[in-house]
Amino acid sequence: MATLALFNLMRKKEGADAASKQASSDRFAARPLQFVQSANASRTLVLGLNWRAILISGGAQAALQKARSAGATHYCMLGTQTLAYGKVPLGKGAPDIPEQAYPAALLASRLTSGDALFALTLSSTEVWVAVIRNGRPYGMDEVLADPGGSLTVIARDWLVEKLGQYTQAAVYSDIDLGAFDFKIQNCSLANLMTATTMAGDRLLKLPPVSWLAKIEIPKPVFKVLAVLVLLWLANKAYDLWSAQVADELRAMKKTQELQVDDPAIRWPQAMAEFARSRAHPGLEGLRVVRKSLGQLPLHWKGWKLGSANCKAQPPAAGQQVWDCSASYTPEAKSGAGTNADLKASMPEGFDIKFESMQQVSLEWKPVYKVEPLDLNKLLTRNQHSLETASQLQTLLPAMSSIPSLSFTSSGVSPPKSNSGADIPKPANIVLPSEAPFSISGPLRTIDTLVDRGIAAEWRALSLTYAAMSGPVNTLLGSALQVQISGVLYAKD
Repeated sequence: MATLALFNLMRKKEGADAASKQASSDRFAARPLQFVQSANASRTLVLGLNWRAILISGGAQAALQKARSAGATHYCMLGTQTLAYGKVPLGKGAPDIPEQAYPAALLASRLTSGDALFALTLSSTEVWVAVIRNGRPYGMDEVLADPGGSLTVIARDWLVEKLGQYTQAAVYSDIDLGAFDFKIQNCSLANLMTATTMAGDRLLKLPPVSWLAKIEIPKPVFKVLAVLVLLWLANKAYDLWSAQVADELRAMKKTQELQVDDPAIRWPQAMAEFARSRAHPGLEGLRVVRKSLGQLPLHWKGWKLGSANCKAQPPAAGQQVWDCSASYTPEAKSGAGTNADLKASMPEGFDIKFESMQQVSLEWKPVYKVEPLDLNKLLTRNQHSLETASQLQTLLPAMSSIPSLSFTSSGVSPPKSNSGADIPKPANIVLPSEAPFSISGPLRTIDTLVDRGIAAEWRALSLTYAAMSGPVNTLLGSALQVQISGVLYAKD
């Protein structure tokens, strides 16, 4: 690569073979770091970090101590949940690390909010690989080498293995992988050299640990020491320890403050939260509600169906529930069944509610499984104008009202900064749009919508039953009329 320069700060006796043996013997051990520098030395990428989720108590102090115990000399924090660490030689004669050194895996994670695999060319015989889970680096990013220069072979082998574990992961690479079953998104180390960074993204040196924290005083010594000396030592040790903890907490807080307002982190989180609050367009809701309407009696013990209304609740825990109610009134002033008669003959799966002497209701709650809104699988506005509109146009003769498809930007709430201001949206984030619409016509319109595969996020349905006053043998002729409301989503 003409614009990149690779250099290794480890001593020769700590080369790739030694690093490989150490990684295989202890997957948590800090590994020697490698660095890729741009030709003008304006930025340096750090390779070979060990990325671990912080699942222990104790916060920053415990996380940094875990990095020390793994033999690390340098670290990077991603928020409060992820710690990355590695080692470079320290002491007299050791080379200096460039100030603008950023973990390559961290910059790669900014390109996606989900799962991803990166396999980028490092040299003619080396390829850098990394795993991203839920928008965060995962495991160990590493350099794979083949002295024969068969980058395609080692990259394909690694990707096939990882795709077996993370089946929904996107693949980013600049290597010609030949015939490959997955779509490859072009990306190289040069792209990471120009990626947006924050001050908190830099590789940092682990702060020194106080020698007093390592002292273990035997119990017999306590019996010998004078009380005043013991109190003085304890007080001094506490002061030193408190200062160290305060320094580490300040460093942690500074890193978090730099990252909490980062648009590249906060906006993907806001988009994911929006997607979870909506159901992906489909037909299952119409099928389930339509089936339940078919179980309603039109005439029941001298009572007649007047209307039915169903409204969808927001999706929760992978399910969507509809609240439905059907209203009945007596067909004649006399001869209608009593409340007791209705209760005894109530259809299975329904609850009865006695509204008044002249009105009762049947209530029920259809439930079905839903997936959260998947923005990547949505159609564009132009596709809706061509495909969805054409499908609806074929149904116009059977509709009593003509739906209007007008797309506007969806209500994605901007994330807030520490100061309470809206965080600006990055240019690469595209907000989805939505078009509410409704369809009116005979009940059989629902069946036609399902047959034609017109998918939407269906939200409401109302049905009325009334004697016909006009011609029966027409497309619009039916005693059962419905109005269906839903929302179409577009990815742009």
